[in-house]
Amino acid sequence: MLCVYSHLKVNFSVIQHITNTATFKAIQTDPKVRSYWVVGIALVFATIAPIGMRAAQQLGMPFQAVVFWRLFPAFLILTPFVLRRYRHQINHISRRDMIFITVAGILLAVHFNFLAASLAYTSILVSQVVTNTGPIWVAILEMTFLKEKLGKWVIIGIFVAFAGGITIALAPSIESVPTDAVVARADTLPEANPLLGGLLGLGAAIGGAVYLLIGRRVRSRVSLLPYIWMVNGIASVTGLLVAFISQEPIFGYVPEAFLWAWAVAMFVTLLGHGAFNYAVGYLPATIVSIASQIISVLAGIVAFVFFSETPLILEIIGSMVIIGGVVLSILGQRQPNGVK
Repeated sequence: MLCVYSHLKVNFSVIQHITNTATFKAIQTDPKVRSYWVVGIALVFATIAPIGMRAAQQLGMPFQAVVFWRLFPAFLILTPFVLRRYRHQINHISRRDMIFITVAGILLAVHFNFLAASLAYTSILVSQVVTNTGPIWVAILEMTFLKEKLGKWVIIGIFVAFAGGITIALAPSIESVPTDAVVARADTLPEANPLLGGLLGLGAAIGGAVYLLIGRRVRSRVSLLPYIWMVNGIASVTGLLVAFISQEPIFGYVPEAFLWAWAVAMFVTLLGHGAFNYAVGYLPATIVSIASQIISVLAGIVAFVFFSETPLILEIIGSMVIIGGVVLSILGQRQPNGVK
């Protein structure tokens, strides 16, 4: 009994030491520091998205149905809690903010549909890299409409990350692809069309960039959970309309396909995107969007494990360049305001 007590006492001392560290206290008291940690957690969750969507599609679920089932469960889960706790706030949201929220919901559905469609035609790594060129569009929109001045290193980081994305996207046409890699990609992508997949990914990037900017504008006045709830509800309706227009049913698939889509709904739509939306309330949307470049690398690694998508040498180099761009941009954002 004494040994157990001593063991618990030691563990409690370790926990107490951790909670007394400057980093832990900063996370508790400084929203900006906490937001950087939240973004890191969101990146891990977001990696599940392309894997889950690809798996569901391989099990026979069309991308329109996958998008609906990654949105609607998150909306249902949040409904009772949001209506009980935030009904008063929702009833007093201005008409202007409701317009922004509606547009954000539509753009979120557009983003997911383009992303899911892209995964049907090109590799997970290339799809993610093109989709995550969003920082370029965010920066352009911020400078054009929000009149924000970006620091020198933030701009350099954007172009470095974009250069890494181009390197990865062009790798198959520059570097010879091993026969076994060609066979593996043919098995997972029977309708492979890299150009179409890249264009669809670009559409996802632009839609996601505008969605992030709108989120930053509205989040200063609307709490996180009701914002996520309303955006997901509108996106669910939009996704359902897309499925209806495309004449793709949302029911009638194997249980495993639904499980993959629901996993994406829980870990990515609810937790991952919720974390990103929290972060843009305290960090510039450009920084959040640039950090999301890491998703491309993580997704590429997981795709190698699950789908035998072996990256080429240039794809690996491009991934390293992207990480370098992310670091430059984040460090540039942390510079004093006078440093440009």
